[in-house]
Amino acid sequence: MHKLIFWLSFLSFNNSFAQNTYVILDSATNEAIPFASISCKETGFFTLSDEKGEWTMPDSITCKAFLISCSGYKPVELFFPVKTVKLSPLVI
Repeated sequence: MHKLIFWLSFLSFNNSFAQNTYVILDSATNEAIPFASISCKETGFFTLSDEKGEWTMPDSITCKAFLISCSGYKPVELFFPVKTVKLSPLVI
């Protein structure tokens, strides 16, 4: 049992250094934008933000510019390190 707890603790500790967490917010309301797409042109990395607008990127991914988009918002290309991204709603 102690070995299991040790390994779970080790994995949790190890994962905290193995990735970076970012958040995507609505620029008008500062509310989280769930399920926005995040992609890197250089590496092909792709992920979606979760229901809290958060997403993680492993340290093994080396990308300088990301394209962030979501239905109903203007897409944004950003150069990192930026921890918080604010998308502007599209005006129709």
